[in-house]
Amino acid sequence: MPARRWGRQLGIDLMFKDEGANPSGSFKDRGVAVMTSGLPEQVNTVVMMSSGNAAGSVALYAALAGVRAVVFMYQGGTREKTFMTQAYGATVVAVNAEREAEVLHLAEQASAELGWLLMNTVVDGNPLILEGYKTVAYELTLELGDIDAVLVPVGSGTLLSGLWKGFREMNALGLASRMPRLVGVQPTGSCPIVNAFDHGLCSVPRLESPPKTIAAALTLDDPKESGALALRAVRESDGAMLAVDDQSILAAWHRLAREGIGLVEPAGAAGAAAIEQALETGALRLGDRVVCVLTGHGLKDIAPMERLLSAVPVIEPCLSAFYQACAGAIERGQEDATGVANDL
Repeated sequence: MPARRWGRQLGIDLMFKDEGANPSGSFKDRGVAVMTSGLPEQVNTVVMMSSGNAAGSVALYAALAGVRAVVFMYQGGTREKTFMTQAYGATVVAVNAEREAEVLHLAEQASAELGWLLMNTVVDGNPLILEGYKTVAYELTLELGDIDAVLVPVGSGTLLSGLWKGFREMNALGLASRMPRLVGVQPTGSCPIVNAFDHGLCSVPRLESPPKTIAAALTLDDPKESGALALRAVRESDGAMLAVDDQSILAAWHRLAREGIGLVEPAGAAGAAAIEQALETGALRLGDRVVCVLTGHGLKDIAPMERLLSAVPVIEPCLSAFYQACAGAIERGQEDATGVANDL
């Protein structure tokens, strides 16, 4: 999806890849679809840990495969993601733990003691996940040809690693003449991979404090092997890891919606929030052909964005009441229309 006005203002050819259009509303469907297709026939129950998006995806594809899903949800996830996961028939338990690692350990224990298949969406949990995520790179290459850089929101880093795998394969097949730089983006309140990148490390130390950010889908304090693989992908692509604060994420969310690009959850807006920082640091360059991945639909995590929106006025059914309640909005609308016409 082209963002001509936004890109023109920054001096780049900017496009967005909307992963919120997938069946459960996030990029997770790509990996989970491949993982589910490889389930052994004797499996009747899968168990996992998730803070939200993976939970809904696993619940959906488990239902399609005719198996039961049990989800341990870190701190309950968002209300919308919990609802979706339950609607697909999964058994959901909210775990009041300080760190995601504790919830993962619980899922591992249940798997070992009850004979359920552990189905987590990280590289060290299931390498098949990359086979699904690499299809994003396939689509971008086939639709756009050569790309200079891709911005990717990062939690564990698995999507970024899948993209790198896909771009390498497309290059090996002769379908692309160069490899794009990968720019991973994490929120400042949950950025272990950024910290490791900045310090020149090859592995990712666990965060000393629990993650704290409005981007709930990116709260992971210890990405383990997935984080190390993401570091390798970023460096091999001559890319970068950047951190953005919550205010920047909210501002990017607002702009994405107001410019008609898409309604995304806060985590999905992280890449867009880093565009200007990437230009300032040299991760992006003027004239670059850039794709920013939007990882999840906005209706999956509503609460953080409500603070940016005014309350809906309730009026009597007459225009005078409308004028009184919405005078400022009418004036702003006229000004905005003039500005858009001038910009076009």
